[in-house]
Amino acid sequence: MPGLSGTIKAKPRGIYAAGPIRASLSAARAAPGSAKLRAREGTGMTDIVLKALRAGLIGLMLGPLFGLIWVTGLMIFDLKCSGPGDSGGCAMGLLTVPAVLIAPSFVLFAAVSLARSLWRVRPRDPAGAIRRLRNWGRED
Repeated sequence: MPGLSGTIKAKPRGIYAAGPIRASLSAARAAPGSAKLRAREGTGMTDIVLKALRAGLIGLMLGPLFGLIWVTGLMIFDLKCSGPGDSGGCAMGLLTVPAVLIAPSFVLFAAVSLARSLWRVRPRDPAGAIRRLRNWGRED
């Protein structure tokens, strides 16, 4: 079949040409940390709050884990906890310390993430930002 061996050389026309699609796909495939990805990252308040909640959930796991490791280390190296007269008070620390660290670790991680995000989106020129706020709504 001689007619089927060739390739089609037609070019796409109109708004559905490959140009815009290729540009959006290249932005979607951007490497982490690249300029394209940094330009697409949201700095809205919703993104900042979601990032703080994500960091708080990480702290929710890490805080009790570090507390458990700390209490286990104290139990191993404290002679009173492994002696014959131990009443089980040291073992109760394995439950109480991680339980007490849940809320503070969540709040600490979320607050640090929130402060870092707000610091990154602060105006670089505070005097200019104040001038813009003062002149907001006025005709130039």
